[in-house]
Amino acid sequence: MVRPIAGAKGETERLLAVLRDITEHRAEQNMIAERARMAQLRAEVALETANEGSMSTILQRVSEGMLKFLDLAQVRVWAREPNSDTLVLRASAGIHASLDGPDGRIAVGFSTIGRVAERRRLIIDNDVQNDGEADAECLKREHVTSFAAYPLQMGDRVVGVLAVHGRQPISELTGSELLLAGKALAQFINRKQSEEKLYQAREELSRYTGKLEKLTEERTSSLREVVQQMEEFSYTISHDLRAPIRAMQGYANALLEDYGAQLDQTGREYLERIARSGNRMDRMIREVLTYSRLARCEIQVQPVSLDSLVREIVQQYPGIHASGGEIEIAERLDNVIGHEPSLTQVVSNLLSNACKFVQPHTTPRCKVWTERNNGHVRLYFRDNGIGIKPEHQHRLFGMFERIHPESQYEGTGIGLAIVRKAMERMGGQVGVESDGKNGSQFWIQLPAVKDEALKNEALKVSSN
Repeated sequence: MVRPIAGAKGETERLLAVLRDITEHRAEQNMIAERARMAQLRAEVALETANEGSMSTILQRVSEGMLKFLDLAQVRVWAREPNSDTLVLRASAGIHASLDGPDGRIAVGFSTIGRVAERRRLIIDNDVQNDGEADAECLKREHVTSFAAYPLQMGDRVVGVLAVHGRQPISELTGSELLLAGKALAQFINRKQSEEKLYQAREELSRYTGKLEKLTEERTSSLREVVQQMEEFSYTISHDLRAPIRAMQGYANALLEDYGAQLDQTGREYLERIARSGNRMDRMIREVLTYSRLARCEIQVQPVSLDSLVREIVQQYPGIHASGGEIEIAERLDNVIGHEPSLTQVVSNLLSNACKFVQPHTTPRCKVWTERNNGHVRLYFRDNGIGIKPEHQHRLFGMFERIHPESQYEGTGIGLAIVRKAMERMGGQVGVESDGKNGSQFWIQLPAVKDEALKNEALKVSSN
């Protein structure tokens, strides 16, 4: 500020000047302006990295923003490839901004970027003229004097590197702002890498799902063909194969009736063997058909009254009465969730075996009862038969498995396989306990009927 000072004649004789040092004021104003610019930069970086878009597109916009707000010569961002340690240049703004060069060197080579990533610490150089990797002509032409490189870290993992070149020394404030921007970039790159991994995983899952669907379709088609072939095979067995067996049985019985008196003992025995073999083959075919039907038919389970079912089987099945067996049924049998036709087959097979496999001249006796355990019902069949040695019990429920000679006990070896298959289809279990001397105890297990309404429904279904 300058003021004139007048003399005696009223004319200006002197000037009064007041001088103030505003260096600090200017510095403070510059600092405020720079902080405002840095705050705006942080806001821009945060806004950009929150947007959706490809990693390269977002990083390019962030690089261009840094170039503008920090008045830099160049900004470049490297990022690691997913599932790899390779650093790839993903964004470049400023001089020599093309991404096509080998390393985009201006004042620093790619080896320096690698050292930053490996050592996980920043590098600041405000005198790059003496850098051995520097392109001296480019430095002079572009007036580049400073360089900084920052590792972009997420915890202990380096996900990329931020590198900048400037025409002015990189101040402490600029360095701190670049560090803050680097943190935001690290979070963004980490998120994008996770998204890329997730995308790749989804693509892989989609390809795998497509292959699986195709394989399932092929297997389903193949299964349909197999089922159709089984149905055709069952029809063939049921009609075409049983017809000649019935003819064999008929002719053998006719010979015995009409010409038996003219045959000697050996001839009659041969004819009786033919008839017995025909009967056995016919029974075996019927049981194979039963097993095949159980394996492929649709099973719908519902409440079943074991009490009604077991008593009805004992009254109606002729094989049980023919043996003279004594069946003792507990006063009350619990209800189960099962398939009544399959259960009928299972119970009749187990009761028939109990009456068949006994010592000669022994009256078959079988005790039947149920026990509840953890929401299931186990139906027991305890007989006084010949028993099954423990070393043979693992074979008992296989197809065509016979533990005892056919000459002593007639059978096909399929009955217990039918029991096992039926229980599997109903979601149940079957087992046996025996010491091989004192009879056997077979059991089947199915889910129990839980409430009274279902019990009443089971009784109604069984009575119908």
